[in-house]
Amino acid sequence: MFEPELRLLRENVSVRDEVLDNIVPDESVKCEVRPTFRDVYEIICAFTHGTTVKDLCLRYRPREKFGIDMCKFTTVLQLKGIIRRVHMYPVYVPTESSGAQGVRE
Repeated sequence: MFEPELRLLRENVSVRDEVLDNIVPDESVKCEVRPTFRDVYEIICAFTHGTTVKDLCLRYRPREKFGIDMCKFTTVLQLKGIIRRVHMYPVYVPTESSGAQGVRE
């Protein structure tokens, strides 16, 4: 799920500042506090196999706490190469015993 650029985010201050500037909302958005790098890094590290963005939103409440839009957040992380997006769709493969004779693959 994570790419080698995650290390760069932690070590390179300019990359860190660029990511924080892109995900932190403008002043017109009301939020409790401005997120620190630790807050953002904690959310990034919670992206694990099987964890959905919805799960992270429920757990960390980034919109309410920091005013972060998770769609923009994930887009910035993907564009920077910090996380990769994996699509998994279930595919029905009929077997001879299932009785699906008219189904084409």
